[in-house]
Amino acid sequence: MVCTILLEDMSDDQYPNDVVSLKALLKKANQKIAFQQQLIDAFEEQRRLALTRQFAPSSEKEALQYRMFDEAESEVEASPDVESDSTEVKAHQRRGGRRSLPSHLPRIEIRHDLHQKPLRCHRSLSPKARPAQDF
Repeated sequence: MVCTILLEDMSDDQYPNDVVSLKALLKKANQKIAFQQQLIDAFEEQRRLALTRQFAPSSEKEALQYRMFDEAESEVEASPDVESDSTEVKAHQRRGGRRSLPSHLPRIEIRHDLHQKPLRCHRSLSPKARPAQDF
């Protein structure tokens, strides 16, 4: 089917009648098809790479970037006699929460009666008992 598309420019009477010439023409068409398929594959690869570059996560974790800091680590490993200057830091405590009010301030307890109307069950409309008043 592809050969008919490639050789469409030729009319039926322009094709050679001998087998050798037809084989050569077919071979040339197959080479052209293979070349075009290579181009298509290359363009698809370029498109895939461009999409990956554009839409991939943009972190700094690129290939071979981990080697950037290997030099300092290798120097430390090479010279183990070097003393490290370390400083001990005192532990600290976080201040916690709200402080209580001073004891000399007067305390006043105010109770609000939220249930002015008698309580009733929403299904049977029978009176309900009030919650216990002891807190």
